[in-house]
Amino acid sequence: MLAVPTVVVKPTTNTMESSLCLICNATAHVNHYGAISCYSCKMFFRRHSLRKKNIRMCRMNGCCCINERTRKICIPCRLAKCIAAGMSPALIRKAYQPVVRLPVDKSEQKQTRISSLSLLSNDLSTLRTVDWTLLSNVIHAYDKFTLITWLHPLITYANSSRLTVNLNVAIDSVALISTLYTAVELFLRATADFQILTIAEQQSLFQRNLHGLFLLYAISTLRNAGILGNRQNQRIVVPIYGQAVVDRVSMISTTLDSNSPIVKLIQIVFAFSTNCFAVTYRKNVDRDALLHGSFRLFGSQNVYITILWKYMLYQYGFRESVARFSTLVGKLLDLISMSSDVYNENAYHQVLVDYLVENAQAALIANRNESVPLWGRMKDSVVN
Repeated sequence: MLAVPTVVVKPTTNTMESSLCLICNATAHVNHYGAISCYSCKMFFRRHSLRKKNIRMCRMNGCCCINERTRKICIPCRLAKCIAAGMSPALIRKAYQPVVRLPVDKSEQKQTRISSLSLLSNDLSTLRTVDWTLLSNVIHAYDKFTLITWLHPLITYANSSRLTVNLNVAIDSVALISTLYTAVELFLRATADFQILTIAEQQSLFQRNLHGLFLLYAISTLRNAGILGNRQNQRIVVPIYGQAVVDRVSMISTTLDSNSPIVKLIQIVFAFSTNCFAVTYRKNVDRDALLHGSFRLFGSQNVYITILWKYMLYQYGFRESVARFSTLVGKLLDLISMSSDVYNENAYHQVLVDYLVENAQAALIANRNESVPLWGRMKDSVVN
């Protein structure tokens, strides 16, 4: 296999120039424990980072929005955002750390030194500052284009008495699918690894992976919005796909990992797979710029899968990480199979999503001179 040079993604200067806290967006000028943060978030991290075992789980499955007004509402989500921004408990001075002496089990100590399944050699499963920065960037880009808040009024509208004709629901379904595809496209275009590809390679990546990535993104988004698993809310997607397919998607969503950063990381890994959408016949295969250059994706995929594995080890330890990672791979294979089945068996879906992918590919040429904010970040403005 050809060696691929590693692309080092450096954090943009926008965050530093803006003098904003990476956790709650309040005014901040000082680096506390590894990240630019305000005094409030500094004190919060110092109080809670060393006592994570005593913190209850988030009631919203880790989907809380943390800003200057809401930062005191959810402790676990605020702490997770501190860690994702690069703050490290190891940087807290020993004077503030509680002294805990526990008996050391030498046999268990030997077990924890088992080498990990990381793609990096001699990896001790510790996330470096550059790893935390890249993890934070992925989470920021994903959250920047999330549709959770947009879906809530749509659910209310779909469940209202005004919807008496199935055609109206079908129109809403088409709008929902189109918007989900757009969100996935924007998320992918905001990554540094996508921007370094040629236009032809970007188009090929859309053709190969946008359908499969859409299904994974849709499942996690619809689950967090309360659509999957709720028969009343599901009616917004049933007209196009039928109840059997929606039930199958709902079943997969219930077993998909509930850890929000893991789900977001696996989507960026999925995005740079050589092919996460397999069908009997692929259109324009002769124009696939990655047909003989799939190795160009391996460097990006290796970086993200390594960070994913390190993060899982950091959260769960070796044994549980192996079990979770195996389950996650199984779910991804189920999704690839399902996306292929739906594409081949549902003519309406096939026409619709092919149209959306072709539009996304055409937009790459039309907007080739447009500057895409890296990781969705734009100084003193908001990306729509």
